[in-house]
This record gives sequence, C-alpha cells and structure tokens, in this order.
Amino acid sequence: IVRPHPLEVVRRVTSNPNQMRAITLSVMMMFGQFMIIPFLSPYTVANVGFTEMQLTYIYMAGGAFTIFTSPWVGKMSDKYGKLRIFTIFMTLNVVPIAIITNLGVTPIPYVLLVSTLFFVTSNGRYVPAAAIITGTARPENRGSFLSFNSAIQQLATGLASLIAGLIIGENAAGELTNFNLVGYIAIFFSLLCIPLARRVKVVS
Repeated sequence: IVRPHPLEVVRRVTSNPNQMRAITLSVMMMFGQFMIIPFLSPYTVANVGFTEMQLTYIYMAGGAFTIFTSPWVGKMSDKYGKLRIFTIFMTLNVVPIAIITNLGVTPIPYVLLVSTLFFVTSNGRYVPAAAIITGTARPENRGSFLSFNSAIQQLATGLASLIAGLIIGENAAGELTNFNLVGYIAIFFSLLCIPLARRVKVVS
C-alpha cells in the first residue's frame, strides 16, 4: 500500500468542495464547544460557588449519562437520519450553553442538571456529525481525510480557547467576566452548523 504524501492529502481535500464543507463543519463545532469547555471549571468555582471537589460531580454526572445516551443517539441516527438527529441535538445544545454562561451562585442540583444536559447534547450532536463528516470521503481515502480533519479540529480547538481567553476577564472579586459574551459567540457558531450540515453530501 502506497501512503499518500501529506501535501497530496491536503490538495485532495482542499480541492473537494464537499469535503471542505465537512471540514468547516468540524471547525464550527469545535468553536461552539471549546470556547466554553476550558473555562467551565474556573467559572463554576469563581462565579457559581463550587469547590474544586464539587467540580468532579459535574464530570461524573455528565460522563455517566453520556455512556447511556451515546448508543441511543447512534440508533436514532440510523433510524431517523443523521441530519435530523444532528439538527435536534445541536438546537438543544444551545440551551445549556446559554444557561451555563450566565449562571451566578446556584444550588448544586440545578448546576448538575444543566451541565449534564450540556454534555449529553454535546455528545448527541457529535455522534451523527461524525457519521456525516466521515461519509464525505470514499473508503480508499477515508483514513487520510480523517487524519487531516483531526488535525484541523485540534487547531480549531486551540484557536477557540485562545479567542475565548482573550475575551474573558477577571474582576476584583476574582470572578470571571464576559463568559456570557463567549457563550453567545459559541451559540452563533453552533447554530451556523445546522445549515452547513445540510450542504454536506454523504458519498459513501
């Protein structure tokens, strides 16, 4: 098996409009999530009133529920169509983003409810999106396409975190500021994904 040169992979993907739409969808999804996720823990401690120990509840609850919902989302995608399930979960995902980024001091059960909804809907939009994006490459080119897509995702993740970090500040009380503004930007990118996904064609 002859491995394609990295530049050949880049040229092949960038010259394919459909695959470029899939790559753009990946980037928009990363922006919709990773402007929020790196700052979720410090914001929950500084603004919402959690202790460092209580943060573990958020990730334990989110992870536990996601284990059960992931296979269910996959089955729903197969039954009702990837695009439809993606649209539903992407729309639902903006609700916890809007709430989380505007929270003040809040009781633990309410925070856990919202954060778990965030993790479950985030995973719910990722499962069908991954199938849509993967389907833009034919089997013989899929590995190289997914490697390129993964590299771009990593780049977008870092860029999203950097941009959010430049927007978020800290007041005299040690609370994070402008997280709500970051939330609105993340919602904008998330909602952009819905019409974009409709223009991505699965070829295999």
